[in-house]
Amino acid sequence: GCGMAEEEPAEWDQAVKEWMIDGGYCVAAALAQREDSALFAAAAMEGEDPWALVWADDRYEGIMQEDFSMKQVLISEQACIDECVRDAHGRCANGLWIGGQNYKVTACTNEDVGPGVVKVICGARPQAACVICITPKMIVLALTSEEKRQKLGNGRKVAISFAEWLMGEATERRLRASRPTMQMLATNSEGLSRRHA
Repeated sequence: GCGMAEEEPAEWDQAVKEWMIDGGYCVAAALAQREDSALFAAAAMEGEDPWALVWADDRYEGIMQEDFSMKQVLISEQACIDECVRDAHGRCANGLWIGGQNYKVTACTNEDVGPGVVKVICGARPQAACVICITPKMIVLALTSEEKRQKLGNGRKVAISFAEWLMGEATERRLRASRPTMQMLATNSEGLSRRHA
């Protein structure tokens, strides 16, 4: 279909960078569409490869079973995020895998923001954490690193702020017509006319 990923990838990467990375609170962050949980934009701190941090190809991982035996399970990170987003408690049968790393879900809450409610899922692994914020149309993914002196609480705050902006900026309501920057909106007459439709 006509997804946002096909719109202006560089614009979205820039929006992720400005909201999530520039303040120093996250080592990497990404955006996905809610409908299929497919990541389409990413950014990371200088010197880091954003896509390597937020995404790894499908592969087999050893997953401990209920009887404590290990079983090789095919992991699709897109499917993991999708399952986590759809589950009431943010749980994932085979664990939450992001960028080849396994995070244990530690919290799942609903946060009231200006335009509505954002579901917030937090996960942890040694020395690192992840935050997933879910709006009606988008998924914000944030990764924090203790090695870079980052705290989950700050990453969570900026992720919720970004999610709130995505909802309020009408980015949610008029994604096809708009771009993340006002300058682009001003030069996009079709987008402006559709805004008032």
